[in-house]
Amino acid sequence: MTEPGSTTAAGLRSVAAHTISGTVSTGDRPDFRRITLPEAVLRPPAELPAPPGTHNLPAPDGRAFAGREQQLARLAGLPPAGIAVVHGLGGVGKSTLALQYARARLDRHTLTWWLTADTPDHLTTGLDALTRRLHPALAAVTTTEEGAAWALAWLQSHRGWLLVLDNVEDERDVRELTGLTTGRLLLTTRRSRGRLAATVIHLEVLTEPAATAVLTALTGPDDPADTLALARELGCLPLALHQAGSYIARTRTDTATYLRRLRQHPGRMYDRPGDGRDGERTIARIWNLSLAAVDEADPGATTVLRALAFLAPDDLPRAALLSLFTTEDQEGADLDLDEALATLADYGLITLTRETVSVHRLLQAVLRTTEPAPDPGEDPAGLAFAFGCVNATLADSTPGEPAAWPQWQALLPHVDAVLARIEHPGPGVAGLCQATARYLRAQGLPARALPYAERALAITEAAYGPADPQTSTRLGALAHTLHELGRTTEALPLAERAAAVGEAAWGPDHARTGAAVGDLAVIHFALGDHRRALALEERALAIAEAAHGPLHEEFATRLSNIAVVYREAGRLTEAARCAERALALSERLLAPDDPMIAIRLGNLGVVYGALGRYPEVLELDRRALAIAEAAHGPDHPTLVTRHGNLATAYVHLDRHAEALPHAERAAELARRTLGSRHPDTALAIGRHGLVLLDLGRSAEALELSRLAVEISEAALGPDHPETAVRLGTLGTVLRQLGRPAEAVEVEERVLRIEEAVYGPDHPTLCATLGNLALSYRAAGRPAEALPLARRALTIAERSWPEAHPSLPVLGGNLAEALTGLGRPAEAVPHLHRALARLERLYGDHPTTLTYLHRLAETLTEAEQDEEALAARRRALDLTERLHGPDHVEIAYALSAVRFSLTALDRHAEAVPLDERALAVLERTLGPDHPESLGHLYDLTEDLLALDRPAEALPPAERAVGLAERAHGAAAAETGAALTALGYVLYLLGRHEEALPVERRALAATEAALGPDHPATGSCLGNLGHALRELGRHAEALPLELRAVAVTEAAGEADPESPALAKRLLNLARTHLALGHPTEAGPLLHRAAALPAHPGTAEQITALLAEVSPPHQGV
Repeated sequence: MTEPGSTTAAGLRSVAAHTISGTVSTGDRPDFRRITLPEAVLRPPAELPAPPGTHNLPAPDGRAFAGREQQLARLAGLPPAGIAVVHGLGGVGKSTLALQYARARLDRHTLTWWLTADTPDHLTTGLDALTRRLHPALAAVTTTEEGAAWALAWLQSHRGWLLVLDNVEDERDVRELTGLTTGRLLLTTRRSRGRLAATVIHLEVLTEPAATAVLTALTGPDDPADTLALARELGCLPLALHQAGSYIARTRTDTATYLRRLRQHPGRMYDRPGDGRDGERTIARIWNLSLAAVDEADPGATTVLRALAFLAPDDLPRAALLSLFTTEDQEGADLDLDEALATLADYGLITLTRETVSVHRLLQAVLRTTEPAPDPGEDPAGLAFAFGCVNATLADSTPGEPAAWPQWQALLPHVDAVLARIEHPGPGVAGLCQATARYLRAQGLPARALPYAERALAITEAAYGPADPQTSTRLGALAHTLHELGRTTEALPLAERAAAVGEAAWGPDHARTGAAVGDLAVIHFALGDHRRALALEERALAIAEAAHGPLHEEFATRLSNIAVVYREAGRLTEAARCAERALALSERLLAPDDPMIAIRLGNLGVVYGALGRYPEVLELDRRALAIAEAAHGPDHPTLVTRHGNLATAYVHLDRHAEALPHAERAAELARRTLGSRHPDTALAIGRHGLVLLDLGRSAEALELSRLAVEISEAALGPDHPETAVRLGTLGTVLRQLGRPAEAVEVEERVLRIEEAVYGPDHPTLCATLGNLALSYRAAGRPAEALPLARRALTIAERSWPEAHPSLPVLGGNLAEALTGLGRPAEAVPHLHRALARLERLYGDHPTTLTYLHRLAETLTEAEQDEEALAARRRALDLTERLHGPDHVEIAYALSAVRFSLTALDRHAEAVPLDERALAVLERTLGPDHPESLGHLYDLTEDLLALDRPAEALPPAERAVGLAERAHGAAAAETGAALTALGYVLYLLGRHEEALPVERRALAATEAALGPDHPATGSCLGNLGHALRELGRHAEALPLELRAVAVTEAAGEADPESPALAKRLLNLARTHLALGHPTEAGPLLHRAAALPAHPGTAEQITALLAEVSPPHQGV
């Protein structure tokens, strides 16, 4: 075949020939088959339609499906050539959603094809499978790549199909497919970043109702609470729910058992398939794929994820993770963190915003268990990473300072989470526990702070021993926390131990020893042991002076603290001196606008308030507010106290309208800066309510008082002493609203709380006992009020020195209780004692004046009129010293003295007082002020009592004119003035002039008060009398009949009133004048049987004697 010297074979098993005319095969097993294809097989893809219903969708797995209605609706709206991308965390149900959508719409697509798209090879294989389904004959003559190409050509040439690209890892792998425009594409992916023009659906976990529905469908009915608890434990993640539900159904266990096992053995349970077969479809296996990819892409991202596993799942500030990236270049650390977070977000393992990072709680549980052994414990390095994150972030913050609160608020859930997982803590953990407790106390959450304070002490004591100075600090902090919880008795031994340990460690004259001694003083003070508290504060003051000298801010702080104890101990002069020294020292040492100056001003204001120096308090609080606003701005939480104090100062000055904006501002600021559940917010809201009550806005006051109680109960508990204070305010509001029965119920609860906290003889109970006594009296239970008032005064006199400002108040309360029982003579000595205490305490002061008036009133009730007169003269003298000779209060004091003089029938002495009172009012209020009306009546009455009606006429006439100008012609005040004028004219014998005046009096009174009012009855009688004096008896008769009827109706309410006897006498006279003796006799007999003034009774007796016996029968 091959000629010598011509063509030569190139190598082994190659063929060479000069001429080849047939088939040549080489190899071990050559295939000589010949395939002949029909012409139809070679048709182009565009000419080959898909059989109806063609699809390769996975079979339904029978799993429960719920809670995705909204997402299905969005997919249903996809345009014919649209692309949708469903992305989310592994196990969140992306593929299940896609399968549900595709199966539900099989009849709407010419073809539905499912492609696994995690690698290019899987995509190619899936497309080749499509070719083999549509054109089986090509399988024998095409490679896999050729089959995939044919499938692409088919998709390009046909419309109305749906491709599902499941688990896309790299968008570049599906670029050819996403460029198609002849059908719909639905992609599922864990990756969130993409550049496709697509409808993007970020799939979240299920809602709790949907999650419980899925579990119930899988497990059958079970305890709803257990089902919900398991759904929450699994984070409502669909794959976890199916894994758990299938396991429960397969093993015939119950939800509670699975939940218990899950918590005990998380690693095993998350890796255990529910159906016993599909081991690759477990939470652990699904996520391990992503975790491996992340670790390969960016090991720093793995470190972040390990730290996130031990923090709270939601809203970690991104900056808290910076400590994981140690570099001298801060910008470099920021870049490394950003890249790590981007990688994690790209794989759907975290939710990333500009400020925060969140991670699914189930992913955290998987991450916390280390491989490969089942349940070997938690990742210690990850826990260390997490602790380092929060500890480093908070290292430079001051938890008690409001500026640090936003950072603490954001990190607190993460601090809680990481500290809860540290089983063998070191000293660093104690520091974070202590700082956390301090922050929580600043937020008014001592109950939440307590376990952290206890743990800080336990760690420190274990690490350093019971005698270490750090142990002293932790003891003091725990004592402070217990005190804020109202558990002050438990706090005392801890505070004593803190002081003892501190003194042994630092020495008796060290500044920190002084601080511990001062803290111990606070506890004794709260327990009512003011003597011991004062001794400790004095020692703390001496230590501060020895340690720092008398020109140091710490010395000023000690002075300020001792002033508080002096104030509560009733040593107000010493309290004022210390508070003044503290302020002066701070002003000398600090800048004039330093915030501490505002605190010192406020403290001095409290002492001055106890001294009743309210105008000075107002100026101090105004200045304190201005400094605080300048230092902190208008929205700082410190201003809650400043505005509240200023509101209180205005209230004490009876300037309630000016108090209101400050009370409102304090409450609003507290809500915004401290939160709606802070105890100080409750205080501000309660104060706001009291100001509204003073302004007559009772409904709003009651609502705010109730809200303050609710806040305190939620923050501190129902039996905390601060809750008792808020309840006390509510009781006051209810009593002033005329609801004493409700006030009693509330104040009895206050008393029970305080007795439980402080014991039965603590001075804190005094105010509550006094308030409860007032409410008992208002509720018509005066006998029950008396022992409470006595008990309050007894406790106070035993607990406080003679100069304590509460003693006169409690003495006055006891006097009121006695007076309320009709025992004013017994009340008088208590008022004398209260007044003496006030004079020693305050000297010439408005409170002293108030008690002088109370004493005079009680003396009058005790029928000790001379003593009452002397008291009122003293009150007049004090009023002049306080206000000067031309103040409105002078007129009122003159009127009070005049009252006592008239009770003694000394009208001649009363007249000049009436005239002086009128002159004062004219000078201060003007000649036409309505306040002058009462004094004009007094002058008229006194002149008439002296039988000087002619002199009484001008003030009576002036009173009518003033009443008409001030109140109008149809007012009760005008009717009263006209009545008085009519009586003066009658006494002057000017009956014709009196008659129209009496008619006007009746018209004004009836218009103002109605036809059945007792005052209308008096006017009817007066007009009838005027007509009778003019001999017009027939006209008088109907008026006097009406007068009797009105007075009879009024007498049912007051059967002891002498008015009816007087009306019956006048009516009898009219009947006699008209010649009706038979009508007069019965009237006189009725009148004789009724209460009457002595003069009226004599007239009735005399007139009966004139009536002949036949006319006396009934």
